[in-house]
Amino acid sequence: MNRTLEIITNIFVKPRKGFTELAKKPIWVIVFVSITFAAIGIAWVVLPFSIQLDSKFQALESGHYGPGALQKRIEIGIFHFIGVLLSPVPSLIKCLIFAVCLYLGARLLGSTNELTFKLMYAVVLHAELILVLSNLINGALLLYFKQIDDIQDFTDLQVLPGLHLLLDNQAEATPHFMFQFLSQFDLFSMWYLWVLSLGVAVVAKLTMRKSVLLTVSLWLAIISSLLLYLLY
Repeated sequence: MNRTLEIITNIFVKPRKGFTELAKKPIWVIVFVSITFAAIGIAWVVLPFSIQLDSKFQALESGHYGPGALQKRIEIGIFHFIGVLLSPVPSLIKCLIFAVCLYLGARLLGSTNELTFKLMYAVVLHAELILVLSNLINGALLLYFKQIDDIQDFTDLQVLPGLHLLLDNQAEATPHFMFQFLSQFDLFSMWYLWVLSLGVAVVAKLTMRKSVLLTVSLWLAIISSLLLYLLY
């Protein structure tokens, strides 16, 4: 347990040291469980905002807020409660896919024979803790700075500033996909990519240049695919 906490601490403050220690004996179960419970907790915190947003969309689609609206809102609440329990699934699936792609990519780029999928998966999960921290801070800021009625779009749930702020989401010339895509770029995502690239370089014995190219390329591909699936 002490070793796990030491590695997690180093991922944030001394990532190279943390990944070097992780490479000696990959551990991932405690981090997996931590990500799972953190995702459920964050989803529970933002639940009222999510229900409000979904209710607004349902009302717009049905064209009324009259008879049946209360029943519909209850159904939405039940649906979102189930969604809270399942909230860790997308993130964990993303980590699994990312680990598979990084492992295969590192092999193609000439990684050390000592590299195993278990080790790469452990690296991806530990780097994911940075995004968990980002979501925790965003959830806290959401509760402090916004009211439920302020939520008009999914991007309103993101309080941390990103590149999407450079665009006008209401402008017809701004594609919704581009707005959502740019919202993925903030200080935490850049920190995450740098730490993950460093972790891949350490455990796969790749140059930092190769690791950054591999990691960023795969991240862009996975994020774009997920957004296309969710939006269209």
